[in-house]
Amino acid sequence: MYDSGILPIHLNSNTDEQILHYGVGLTCLAQESTPTTDLIETHKWKSGYQQLYKKLCLYKPKAVCFNGKGIYESIFDKKISMGLQSPIKLEDGTKVICYVMPSTSARVKAYTYEQKKKILSNLKNLL
Repeated sequence: MYDSGILPIHLNSNTDEQILHYGVGLTCLAQESTPTTDLIETHKWKSGYQQLYKKLCLYKPKAVCFNGKGIYESIFDKKISMGLQSPIKLEDGTKVICYVMPSTSARVKAYTYEQKKKILSNLKNLL
C-alpha cells in the first residue's frame, strides 16, 4: 500500500496495527488458513461478507477494496474485471466505492508486482 501511495509509510506484519492511524482498515473475510483461497467454500466468503457489510454500515468508509478477484466473484456470483465495481449501497443509502485488485499473495503469478501496484494506485486516485 505504501508503493501505491495509499499509505505514507511502509508497514509490515509487525507494525500493521498502525494502519488505522492512516484511515485504512483491514479485515479478513474467511478465518481459515489454507494454501489457496480456492479451498475456502463459497458460503464462508459470503458469511464473511455479511460481517464486512455490518462494518461498512458502522464505519461508512469511502471505499472497500477486495484483495482477490475470485473472492469478489464468489461473494457476488458474477464475473468481473479488475478495478472499479458498482458501489455497495448501505442500509442508510450511503454508497461505498467498491474496488477489486489482484490478490497480493506471492502465489498469484498472473500479475507482476508493478501491475498490482498500478491497479492499487488507481484506487488511490479515486479517493
